[in-house]
Amino acid sequence: MIICDGMLQLKMEGCLYRQLMEEGEQ
Repeated sequence: MIICDGMLQLKMEGCLYRQLMEEGEQ
C-alpha cells in the first residue's frame, strides 16, 4: 500500500508522484 503525503491534496496524482519520487531515489 502506498502512503500518500498529507501535504499533497491530489490523491491519485499525489500517490503516483510520491511513488515515482521514492523509486527514483533508490
